Amino acid sequence: HDKATGEGTTRSTQTDYKRSSKVAGKMKLLNAAILALAAFSSNNGNFAEAGNNNKKKKNAGSTKLKIKVTNLSYNQILSPFFAMSHGDLDTPIYTLGEPAPPNGLKELAEGGDTTVMAQFYEYDAMVVEQTMPVPPGGSDYIYLEVTNNRPYVSIASMAIITNDCFVSVNSLKLKPGDTYFLPGLDSGTEVNNELCSHIPGPPCGGGAMTDGGEGFVHVHRGFHGIADLPANVYDWRNPMLRVQVYEA
Repeated sequence: HDKATGEGTTRSTQTDYKRSSKVAGKMKLLNAAILALAAFSSNNGNFAEAGNNNKKKKNAGSTKLKIKVTNLSYNQILSPFFAMSHGDLDTPIYTLGEPAPPNGLKELAEGGDTTVMAQFYEYDAMVVEQTMPVPPGGSDYIYLEVTNNRPYVSIASMAIITNDCFVSVNSLKLKPGDTYFLPGLDSGTEVNNELCSHIPGPPCGGGAMTDGGEGFVHVHRGFHGIADLPANVYDWRNPMLRVQVYEA
């Protein structure tokens, strides 16, 4: 794990856990929430919209951010988001072109489970775990506090009608007025067999996790309809996620 560092002080730890004791139980709750919503609908891989910067002065102590995440895909559902504010990390959520680190990315990208990632970073960050999925065209708000010791923000979520697609803000200094458009990424931890037995979201509900993926994090190639689900329903074009930052 990363060690918290500061200017002569130890970084305080704040955690806000709302998780099930088992991954299987968590996924049942996730699918139930998704079905209820069905009627509604490089900076390490972060792509920013140019010319959209807020000129307000930074608070010398801390700033509370309201981060709006919007699902831009046609028919993919995003799992409840993991989010944290943090300092410099020895292990970021991911690095493009490198294997997924042992920080819970595999579990998040393959099953939408944030438990392992939250435990990995709990001593080094202010961690928030959202409780509701984000449907296509839908939005959610994440509230985080950034400080002098925790100036960076990272968030992550799974596209749950895939094998191991995820979206992420990766160690950025977010400020009010920022807007980012983010692609779907492939964690490289599971082969994209598109079998329902390996896809947690509806209409599948599978939970099997396998190895044998590509072996490195890269931009996802999309959904091709090679097995149980049609590509014309579940494929997408990037960007997959829009992130807008406001002062809370």
